[in-house]
Amino acid sequence: MKAYAVLCSVLLVAATPASASESETEIRQAITQIAASFAEHYAKQDAAGIASHFARGGIFVNAAGQHDVTKFYDQSFKAGFDRNDITVDNVWPLNADTAISMGRFRLTGKNQSGNALDVSGIWTAVDVRENGQWKIRMLTSAPKPSN
Repeated sequence: MKAYAVLCSVLLVAATPASASESETEIRQAITQIAASFAEHYAKQDAAGIASHFARGGIFVNAAGQHDVTKFYDQSFKAGFDRNDITVDNVWPLNADTAISMGRFRLTGKNQSGNALDVSGIWTAVDVRENGQWKIRMLTSAPKPSN
């Protein structure tokens, strides 16, 4: 019986593609790079640069509903936000061209009166490979409730 269990284990390991964990790691790295570039464009107040990370037809959704990406971030900059600290906590590949991801964000800046702005929360995304590049199909965010 032990020999049968060992044989099954060996066959299972042999049947598992060697690149499975590598591709998951590569996908996580790609999503992390998107987040870093997103934050860089945010710091430059470059809404078009942020929108370039979205797939064709990509959307941003928050509690107020669905938004045009460029318009939403332009409004964010006009409100006084100028920094977006982003962490990628989880990435779950669904297949070679689709993943879901989740992390945290913290938006900071100053409004026109000079008062500090500070909003933190979580984000989730559906990421797709489009023309060989990872892009965001749908980004959602939910701020932490005020205490």
